[in-house]
Amino acid sequence: MRPLLLAGIVLLATAVTAPAQIPVYHGVLDVEPAGGTFNTTTGMAVVKVRRWRLHLAAGSNGIFPDREPILLEIRDPLTDRATTLNLAAGMMKASANGKAFTYRAPHGTPPPAVRVFQLKLRKDGWYSVILTLTGVDLSPLLVQAPVCFSTTIIVGDDDGFSGVWYTRANFKTRRLRIPADCSAPWPRLS
Repeated sequence: MRPLLLAGIVLLATAVTAPAQIPVYHGVLDVEPAGGTFNTTTGMAVVKVRRWRLHLAAGSNGIFPDREPILLEIRDPLTDRATTLNLAAGMMKASANGKAFTYRAPHGTPPPAVRVFQLKLRKDGWYSVILTLTGVDLSPLLVQAPVCFSTTIIVGDDDGFSGVWYTRANFKTRRLRIPADCSAPWPRLS
């Protein structure tokens, strides 16, 4: 194989797996009730969100989810254990009007994974957030509930952060509830 072709392949592979950069613009992640399922043996969960909103910080140069790397992270601030999921630049697809961006994992993608992620620009300037994450480590819920986790979405150099309550009605149920936001320290990203 020619050295120039090999260098191009290595560069492409590096670009595809590059993580999101350190955010410069700190926006707001607005949390609405959501849910999912919880494995009562392993502490792993499927998180399903349908009505969260992302508001970019004043002065932001905007987000380009179809061209920028994305990081989604749920971190336990007490133990510093986190589920961190990356989407490389170009993995989200833009709608024809350029206002909605969607990623769907290939069928059979094993956890932990982003199964579905959609950002859609609203008329009020906020982005609606729809996501399904699998293999999320919520193991503290095995012994206590609720637990406040730092939850972050980073798109390029913009982020949205919130503390989020994750809970179960009792210790036997597999139903995960995400009732509201909570106060959590700013996360130390992986």
